[in-house]
Amino acid sequence: KIELSVTRALGEHPEVAAGVLQGMTVALLEVAKRRGAAMGGLPLPAAGALRGEEPVLEPERRDIEPDDRALRDTLQCASLAAERVASIAFTWWAQLAAAECSFLLTRRVVAQTHYKRLRRMHFRIMSDQPILMLRLDGTFVRLFALQGNWWAAAIHTGRCGDTAGMLFGKTHPTTVALLARFADCWSRHKDWSRAAAAYRKALAAAEGGGDVAIIARLTFETARVLMEAGDPAGTKPYIEKAVQLLLPNFEKDGRISGAGSALALQSLHLLARVYEEIAGRVYEARNCCLP
Repeated sequence: KIELSVTRALGEHPEVAAGVLQGMTVALLEVAKRRGAAMGGLPLPAAGALRGEEPVLEPERRDIEPDDRALRDTLQCASLAAERVASIAFTWWAQLAAAECSFLLTRRVVAQTHYKRLRRMHFRIMSDQPILMLRLDGTFVRLFALQGNWWAAAIHTGRCGDTAGMLFGKTHPTTVALLARFADCWSRHKDWSRAAAAYRKALAAAEGGGDVAIIARLTFETARVLMEAGDPAGTKPYIEKAVQLLLPNFEKDGRISGAGSALALQSLHLLARVYEEIAGRVYEARNCCLP
């Protein structure tokens, strides 16, 4: 506030004042979150998450209770910043904060309007900065995931994956992590066919990167989703490959050790379920009464 007062007193260019207001907007948003029980965000899964050191996407769910008064102050500050410039492109971060504030105040239509406006602005004059689009969609992924709207979270995560593939490359760890998160969103939405297709795409990208631990994890997740979809025959090659990759974790005494120990046990259990399901279907087919 002191910086803004000095800027106005010196008669600086309106864009300078808009920049100060943009910084205030971002700071006010953080204050609103911390005052009201600090939202537990959904960070992008790191490479370690895909190696089995932690779940791919298993954040701590917390209630969203930001301070409404601080959120309204943030919206007012973002509006003042936009009034002082000819284009909202100069106050991109302030408008992104305004979109998040509108979402947290349950003004979903206003939040979607902000999103569409920023998306159009990006494609029109800022297409050389794809990282801004990644941040925009990533923000809405986090908000929809905290709300439990996995369908909308999957849509925005898919856009993040496409942007990351263009920005970093198809086999970059960040791209692979986003593709895995995209598949996980469809899995949480219980759309097994889309989840299986997304996991196959993530697995193909991981195989290009060559990280065996990540390949093993994604192979297991692909098999798990196919099993949930009721396709044991399609599950069989994936879970057998996952077991082959994870079995070296066995020590000589038969004890499992290492970061992927729990995943190895889950793979063996899923393989047993697949064999049991296939055997049961073969038995039913042999003993059925044909007309």
